[in-house]
Amino acid sequence: MAFRDDMDSHHLTISISTEAVPLLASILRSAGSRYPWPEFLPGLVARVLDVVTTMTEPTSADLRAVASLARRCVRDWIPLHELELCCQTVLTCLFRHVWAASRPHHCAEVLGSCGWAAALLPDVLTLIRSAYVEEMGRLSGDRRAELVIGALSVGGDAAGVARAAGLKIPEPCVVIALVPEPGSPDLGAPPAGLRSRLPHGSLCAVTPDGGALVALLPAEGDPESEPGIRDTAAALAGACGEAYGGGFAAGLATSAGPGEAAAMAEALAVGRLLAGSGQPVRAGFLLDVMVGTVLAERLDLRRRLTARLAVVRGHGQLWATLRALYECDLDRGRTARRLGIHRSTLDYRLGCVERLAGVSPTSVRGVVLFSAGLVADSLGP
Repeated sequence: MAFRDDMDSHHLTISISTEAVPLLASILRSAGSRYPWPEFLPGLVARVLDVVTTMTEPTSADLRAVASLARRCVRDWIPLHELELCCQTVLTCLFRHVWAASRPHHCAEVLGSCGWAAALLPDVLTLIRSAYVEEMGRLSGDRRAELVIGALSVGGDAAGVARAAGLKIPEPCVVIALVPEPGSPDLGAPPAGLRSRLPHGSLCAVTPDGGALVALLPAEGDPESEPGIRDTAAALAGACGEAYGGGFAAGLATSAGPGEAAAMAEALAVGRLLAGSGQPVRAGFLLDVMVGTVLAERLDLRRRLTARLAVVRGHGQLWATLRALYECDLDRGRTARRLGIHRSTLDYRLGCVERLAGVSPTSVRGVVLFSAGLVADSLGP
């Protein structure tokens, strides 16, 4: 193409590689600066530059080289989503330098060439994913669900990864993020006890950072209005506790489509809030933890609640009584049995709370106020 005459291909290759190397080293968590980018990046850039500027289809040798790179990344323990990000980063650097090196009257040609290359990218990523899945299966068994969950957790093309892996993301689905309480051991592969509880068509794997275990379950109707899904999630949290040791909480979210990373982020946020709050609820959607979600973001509100309820919180016995009352869903008989006290003793303590705070802990206003105070207390200063 005519705009190639404006360019010194060798100089452009060096410029693109020089920019891409430190950029990749800074944005890729696993590969980082330790990966030998200077070893293969210039040759890769030179070939991609030639393909882009001439708009010629990649040769069989090109495709084999891409697949070989994907397999090498598996052997070097580079996550698939980092490899995909590497491809997109290099292409972005290339576009920028090609544009800067061309003259204004070649604008249409440059745009056409870059658009052609961008349209080719999905096919290249499909090839990379297929080779990556094949090599991972050869080296470490079936970890396809892990690749899908990994792509979903970073906002990648989870649906594309699932297709390459021969899997299907449930659509619609419920995302369950099983999060360990602070101090629990690191997570390994999903335990057999948990897998046996999952309905057919579910996917389950540990997140790339090892901080949670995520399950994608087929959804029916409106999951948030069905108590059964909370029971299922609580049972999965219990299975994780048995397998790993320690307590677990389950954050839930619904996803209408197969690639909704926002649903996974929401489920993880809810799970972390439940795991760190010390509350008895072990599974819930965002609507179930609205108060905690707001308080987690608002230190000023937590401080105001702490000050408002300090006179009650200063009496440890009364504060523990309130916690038990709400954990028992205001059932006074069950609360008294849990605390090992007489029903009249419970009533006396609740009366003391009302006299100290000026509001009954069993009134609508009191339930809102004191339950929020308990959540604020569990979140800490």
